[in-house]
Amino acid sequence: MAINTLVVAFVLAMAGITVVFGVLSLVGVDKAVAGSIATAIMGGVPYLRESLDKYRLARKGVSRSVLSFDGFAFSASRMTLYGTLILLAAMQIASGIGGLIAAEILPDTAEFQAAVPAIAAFTIVIVFPTVFLVGRWVGRRVASHGILVVFLIAVLARTLATILDSFILTRTTMKELIGMGPISQVMIGIPLFSALGLLGYWRGRRQRLGTYLAYLLGSVSTETRQSIVELAFEEAKKNPSS
Repeated sequence: MAINTLVVAFVLAMAGITVVFGVLSLVGVDKAVAGSIATAIMGGVPYLRESLDKYRLARKGVSRSVLSFDGFAFSASRMTLYGTLILLAAMQIASGIGGLIAAEILPDTAEFQAAVPAIAAFTIVIVFPTVFLVGRWVGRRVASHGILVVFLIAVLARTLATILDSFILTRTTMKELIGMGPISQVMIGIPLFSALGLLGYWRGRRQRLGTYLAYLLGSVSTETRQSIVELAFEEAKKNPSS
């Protein structure tokens, strides 16, 4: 019976989380911060799963065939899972960095207030671009229901991250660190993430054919790639776009 590679990927990720959390705790990192950093490993599940699928085919002596344009796309359910895990990982990384900053200055309340903008800045720099890039990836690769997928990723990732924060931090600490309670965090985060994700999705849809062409070019020889580029150039000269 074939082993479900998604299950194996999750098991490997959980093992990695346990190891990283243990090491960080041993070197003196606060458990809440260590937990945020360690759980970011969940973002590697999509890569692990795809790598395991390739490895399983290689073990059977089967080479992965070139995918058609339709076959190149991921199902809506797989895309939702992958996007949620990647965005969740980005938020956990941002929380971990923010936690490291806060851990240094929490003893001094006055200084802590001054650090809140720095914590917010890390969130903006890490999380917001990730939301856009995940949305763009969905636009490039999802088979169907892309807008719904982007919305579900925003809902699931924001909700799960808030639940994890609630386990790690007290409500009071969350308000001090983030400036709002868990419910407000979810209610504000979902529309914001959806808007950024949809902007990326729109961009990704415009790049869909180009992304597939780049995939095909990566599967042929250098000489063939050059010939295809030259052919496209000649066709473009005949029909220049305005």
